[in-house]
Amino acid sequence: MNCQAWLCGFGSTGFYGARVTGEPTTCEQFIDGLPVLDAIELPMPEAQACVLAAPAVCQSPVPAFATVAVQGMAVRSQDCIAGKTLKIVDDVPAGFLASQPLTAGQAIRVMAGAPVPPGADAVVSRDRVHVVGDSVQAPVVRAGTGIVQIGEVLAAGAIVARAGEDLDPVHIGVLARAGVRSVLVHPRPRLVVVTCGTEFVEPGTATPIGLVADHLSFLAVALGQAGGALSARVPPVFDDADALALVVDDNVHRSDLVIVCGIGPPDMQVAARALGIRVYPDGLGGQVAMGVRAGIPVLCCGDTPEAVTAQWAICQSVINALSGRRAALD
Repeated sequence: MNCQAWLCGFGSTGFYGARVTGEPTTCEQFIDGLPVLDAIELPMPEAQACVLAAPAVCQSPVPAFATVAVQGMAVRSQDCIAGKTLKIVDDVPAGFLASQPLTAGQAIRVMAGAPVPPGADAVVSRDRVHVVGDSVQAPVVRAGTGIVQIGEVLAAGAIVARAGEDLDPVHIGVLARAGVRSVLVHPRPRLVVVTCGTEFVEPGTATPIGLVADHLSFLAVALGQAGGALSARVPPVFDDADALALVVDDNVHRSDLVIVCGIGPPDMQVAARALGIRVYPDGLGGQVAMGVRAGIPVLCCGDTPEAVTAQWAICQSVINALSGRRAALD
């Protein structure tokens, strides 16, 4: 992401977005001015949960050939007369072609997914036929029964998902079937979480009285992952403004968003000054700090699990904005 192009006049101490006419005075204004991450081409398994930057279009019809819909007997509908016996002349599994065209008085055993044999215009499911040796009796059937025609699922050029939609597993499966290997998306934001507090140590470390395991960063990482970010954390930082700024500066170049947890109400202004960002009301009676540092959005939130969870709607809106998934704050 190149946030620098969106900065207009006051460096890392504030942020002007394309849709913000002055220094933002609310969280909503700040988020509304954030640019979407530049679109990139990703292979579809990696693109899951990303927001499409361009329509995802079928390159070829689905199916690409007339396909057997049910396991059974491929027949000519005009041959299916009550009491008439047809001769079974071939057995075609999925992925194979019939060895010969179907002619009058014949039937071919087929598996679901196989190409419809030449000459056949219907497939009768196996539970509706009576087979004795290499002969079969089939009920009266209409042409087209048991067959998925070319392009019946999706025509070539059909839009599977539109720009701005999340790419979900169903989209990926359909596009793969249509021969699409990659799509243009806004990538999932890379989120780095920092916890600030002299009381925090790494989980699994001995915790004498007064020390606690850093649970806030793990909570934020999990919330970020669930919200569409690629989340990581760094070890806790002491309650020191300069140390916090150093750690944030060390991580902005490898992230699209830095979230700092563990900042209580008395320290929010101190952290904001250290990072060159601004304090805003969170709409819940508390405060968050937000701004851009070295071209990357930085957000500071509360010092308890309850505060982090409550303020995560703001964090999620930042993730959504960077992802191209705009959502208003409640």
